[in-house]
Amino acid sequence: MLADSHCHLDRIDLEPFDNQFENAIKAANERGVKQFLCVAINAENQQEVIQIAESHPNIHASVGVHPLYTEGETASVESLVKASQHPKVVAIGETGLDYFYAKESKEEQDAYIKEISKILKTSLNKEDIDYNIKGRPKSIYSIRRKMVKQGVTFDEVYDKFA
Repeated sequence: MLADSHCHLDRIDLEPFDNQFENAIKAANERGVKQFLCVAINAENQQEVIQIAESHPNIHASVGVHPLYTEGETASVESLVKASQHPKVVAIGETGLDYFYAKESKEEQDAYIKEISKILKTSLNKEDIDYNIKGRPKSIYSIRRKMVKQGVTFDEVYDKFA
């Protein structure tokens, strides 16, 4: 069995599946993908992602704000923590750093992540919820080391967490 641990089912092109969401899920199931984590990218699609998860027992959701999608309605940390209480929400995610595309400086993004981590820790501790907040900076050295160790090219280097 395979699990897609990071998908955007609210954004897929349904044309190859006769414009039917169920056909897309069926096609994935036939290829061995049986579980899905549908990831929200901002406050505006958070409810849609949760509704998709509610409609299928094998789909779960995460809530968060990707650094490239901060325009429009902004999800507060408090709203993310509240949404995380939904039984189909299993993670607060897609809240990260993007130094390549994002307009904000590294310092602004780092400050945002520290602040959101602090608020999340406080809120989750208050609710007695187990959590894991982690991250690490990337360096050219760590990427090169992974390439040599695994015998892969730059285009083949990925980090996967489950």
